[in-house]
Amino acid sequence: MHRRRVIRDMTFGGLALTGTLGSSIAQTDPYPERPVMLVVPFTPGGTTDVLARVVGENLGKRMGGSFLIDNKPGANTIIGAQLVAKARPDGYTLLIAAGSTMVLNPLLRKQLSYNPEREFDIIALTGDIPLVAVVPATSPIRNLDDLIARVKDKRTPLTYASVGVGSTLHLAGELFEDFTGSPMTHVAYKGSVPAITDVVGGRVDLMFDSPTTALPHVQSGRLRAVAVTSATRQSYLPDVPAVAEKIPNYLAIVWYGLVAPKGLPAAVRDKLKSAMDASLASAEYQTSLTRAYISPAPVLSPEKIAEFVGAERKRWGDLIGKLNIQMEG
Repeated sequence: MHRRRVIRDMTFGGLALTGTLGSSIAQTDPYPERPVMLVVPFTPGGTTDVLARVVGENLGKRMGGSFLIDNKPGANTIIGAQLVAKARPDGYTLLIAAGSTMVLNPLLRKQLSYNPEREFDIIALTGDIPLVAVVPATSPIRNLDDLIARVKDKRTPLTYASVGVGSTLHLAGELFEDFTGSPMTHVAYKGSVPAITDVVGGRVDLMFDSPTTALPHVQSGRLRAVAVTSATRQSYLPDVPAVAEKIPNYLAIVWYGLVAPKGLPAAVRDKLKSAMDASLASAEYQTSLTRAYISPAPVLSPEKIAEFVGAERKRWGDLIGKLNIQMEG
């Protein structure tokens, strides 16, 4: 029997373009002639903000212009996304979009103030982060095998925290439930800090959290990392397995892309794509992201980007449809 969850929200690889193409465009097209606004639909200081500043700095160096960060947080990225969707498609207003912007919001909300397929053009993927499955240091769950066994022990459902219904952190837990065939109890919080605080305190059994928030507690010994949600292990947690090692095809990452309003002039789009691809391939860009626990994206052709987004849409669409999870507002 399907569960229906209605949440009322009152807030609101592939082929790179060649360097030769980028050079010819630079000679014939003056873009950018003025500062470019890079909209970040999250608060300053977080993972997305760090990523955006690395992207902006690298694009500025390669294109000879200024890329200014404009933080527009709120409503699970909807406020920032709506602003960019309605902007002129001239290349001077861009968005660092998350997977939630492009995939989850349209799946979870029947009414949405923007349409990513009709109004956005993904120039390039920029990076992604896995989540880290963490338990209290005092938990009897010591590894991934223990976690799977505990979830399958249906006498007392395991509790897991997230930053809210419909977030990737929440859906990672739902996906884990679906693959193991056993229920868990979701506990939603209004932010990562109170959620992780209750996991540290043992009031909640588990959380799928971002490395930025989780790792300081793991390193201090207050939490234990038992798995990562990427397809493979991460260099900063080499002894911690990926869930996919025990549950094939499990994947729950937070990914980001450089997005423009649909209808950019071809020369502008090509110049942005060329500069972003050169950044992705550079050691400077890769090192800057790795320091922030962000995996740099590969250089992909538009067709490969569309293929990736389609796979994400199917993965989460199948799960959300099966559970009949909905959000309003």
